[in-house]
Amino acid sequence: MTPKEVNRDAHTHVQVVPSSWQHGGPITLASDSVPQIATMTLEDVSDVQIHRSVPLDWDYAELTEIYVTATETGLDVELILWVEETTVLVRCTRLSVTTTT
Repeated sequence: MTPKEVNRDAHTHVQVVPSSWQHGGPITLASDSVPQIATMTLEDVSDVQIHRSVPLDWDYAELTEIYVTATETGLDVELILWVEETTVLVRCTRLSVTTTT
């Protein structure tokens, strides 16, 4: 499966729930110039890898792209922050996104 771009131009913070192995948090989607709030939840997380190429301190984090790739054991979810060299890769079994308007 080819990675599919799910979202561009979003801002995010991520929370971790170790008792249920869930990661996720609110994201702001900028689609057609109308911001929309969504919550992304990654369930049954088995691995998280962080690669940071942009020096700290950051005023905020901009989630510019999300790629989801199906694997034999679940999903690889790649979150790109500003540039391709600054990423968070999460391996999980399920990804859900709910939106509110």
